[in-house]
Amino acid sequence: MIIINFNYLTLMFKTLKNYFRLGVLLFSISFMLWNCQRQEIISEQQKTIETVSIEEAQNFFGTSEFSKNSKSKNEQYIIPIIDIISQEGITDSEELLTIIPARVNNQSIYSRILLLKIDGVIEKVVFNLIPDDVENKNEFSGKIYIADIEGNFISGYRVENNVLISQFKESNSVQSKNTYSSKSSSGDGCSECPFSDCELCGDLEEVVINASGSGPSTINYIPLEILYLNGGGGSITNTWNPISGGGSTGSTACSKGYVKDSNGNCVIVSCGEGYVKDGNGNCVINPLFGADCRSFEYAQPPGALQKACAVTNLGNNFYYSFFRADGSWEAGYFPTNIPLIYFTMPTFMTNGQAANLTALAVTSATLATDAYVLANAKNLSEQDVRDQFTINLKTAMGVYGGTIQKTAPFGIPSPAPYLSSFFGPKTDCN
Repeated sequence: MIIINFNYLTLMFKTLKNYFRLGVLLFSISFMLWNCQRQEIISEQQKTIETVSIEEAQNFFGTSEFSKNSKSKNEQYIIPIIDIISQEGITDSEELLTIIPARVNNQSIYSRILLLKIDGVIEKVVFNLIPDDVENKNEFSGKIYIADIEGNFISGYRVENNVLISQFKESNSVQSKNTYSSKSSSGDGCSECPFSDCELCGDLEEVVINASGSGPSTINYIPLEILYLNGGGGSITNTWNPISGGGSTGSTACSKGYVKDSNGNCVIVSCGEGYVKDGNGNCVINPLFGADCRSFEYAQPPGALQKACAVTNLGNNFYYSFFRADGSWEAGYFPTNIPLIYFTMPTFMTNGQAANLTALAVTSATLATDAYVLANAKNLSEQDVRDQFTINLKTAMGVYGGTIQKTAPFGIPSPAPYLSSFFGPKTDCN
């Protein structure tokens, strides 16, 4: 007969149950610790990037801090051209790469300072392109050299038809140097010197890039990692296209007060004559702007049925700014220069009176056109603005009994250049 000790079984069951609970607890703790470590590693590896604003770039290179760390102007490795700053898109991000043209070693190399905030710190590199064939605009072949703003080597690549085929690295002899010497010649190693030590190019080792490797394979998508991190730890997954400018995704809109040039770069809007910048940096018409009556040298030969004058280069740049449908900002201007135009006025006026009233009419037409552009900029072309300016001129001149025309009513030997005034229309030509 089998005797079952229920007390023993109950104790055994409780013991196993406690072991099970302990195992679950230990597993949960281990999983939580592993997950926390994993998250910590991921957060440490993935760098945070932000746009360096144009104002921040100007402030940095305009401060004594940059000048203090630089040599005298005759010996300075790099001279940034801070009046021409652009911003280009990078892939998979709304952030922008801020770009400043520069001269290195007083040579005409294609050099750009690239600025980007990485984990809240402004990082700076000098990107140099040295083409083998400057005439080939479709594909790039040549060398890329990347340096810091003191001219020290960071990295480099040889490129054939936009494909990176080899990488330049420092040789052991170069790495053993503590500092680079500053030399003013173009150097023995480079026909064009992109570094503070111009002999450096001759000392660089060239390593063929394995096409199946993880490194960059084309100049169209340069990883930001090789520009800023260069093996220093962390990760930036975004890329930048130095040839066409900007990434395949992300915003390439200009900030307020800037406009895209013909190359698609954001450049500072320089307000034209008769315009001033408002508090947001946008160009708006100067409320005190006006035409100068000295532009209108009226004459009336014997027998003429009207008095007339000829003016050259009449017109303005009519600025605009607005938000696109996608929320991005656009700013620019429409040029409306008229190379030669004739004004006429009734014969009962003196020449001075005719000049004064024409100045008032041109001022009125300019203000009316400016208002028209601001209200309709999204749907306008340059021709639309020229046509409206012409209509406004005719309307304003008609108020005083005058008109405008393209042909001379009689011989006018010396047309006068158009003059403007920043203190309202100048009307003291009596």
